[in-house]
Parts: sequence; C-alpha cells; structure tokens
Amino acid sequence: MAPVITQLPIEALTLGEAPHWHSEDNALYLVSISDRTIHKYEPDTGKHVKATLELEPHFILPVEGKKSHFLITQGRKVVEIEWSGDESPPKILRTVTEVDHEHPTNVLNDGKADPRGRLVTGKLDMPACYFPFNPKGKLLAED
Repeated sequence: MAPVITQLPIEALTLGEAPHWHSEDNALYLVSISDRTIHKYEPDTGKHVKATLELEPHFILPVEGKKSHFLITQGRKVVEIEWSGDESPPKILRTVTEVDHEHPTNVLNDGKADPRGRLVTGKLDMPACYFPFNPKGKLLAED
C-alpha cells in the first residue's frame, strides 16, 4: 500500500524546516526560519502553537531526559531553551556551543541527533545563500 501524504492543518509557514517527531510528547516540532518561530503540532488534538524568537531558528530538538528543554540554533550558536509548548516565548538557558567566530555571517542550518545523541548540523554563509549562489557550507558533528 502506498503512503498517503496529507497537508497538516496549520497555517502556511514562510520557510518551514527541520520537522522532528517527539514520541514522548506525541507531537511534531518544527521551525519557520524567516518568521523566527518554533512550532508544536499535536495530531491527536489538532492543536498547533508557535512562539516567536529574537533570531531565526534553523532546528528544534528535544533534550533527552529534560522535559520541555530543547536545542535550537541562534545564528552561529546552539542554545538550550525551556519552552512549555505554548505561545509564550521560550527561556534561553545556556549556550551549548558557538562556531565560526571568524565568519560572523555563517549560521547553523538544520540539525538532527544521531543514535548516540550527538548533534549533527550544517553551517552556511547566509549572504551566500542568496543569488548569485556561492555555497560555502560544511557539515559538523558535536558530542
């Protein structure tokens, strides 16, 4: 049987990326980069909430063993936030890492945790993302 693809019943996102299914919350987390928002969608209830951030997030990942704690990007930083999954702004708890001090226009883009819990993320030069396209990206892994 072929899979059935259905559009989520949420508002259109300008640049929606990095969906992550969190089985403990039975929810889908994702970001809208250019809207500077993080999202939570619960398919059982149809509830969709979002919170706006100061800077563009490029991924949101739950922190294992810490309820309501997530890793997100903020420019060249990976930060840990506490977010209750509602429309209130998340609280930034700490900077986990910051990369590319010598390249201030770079950002961390997309990210996933591998089976060992290591963060794997890409980075790219934001101005180079616009035309004329001049890719300067790299792939990073952080223990």
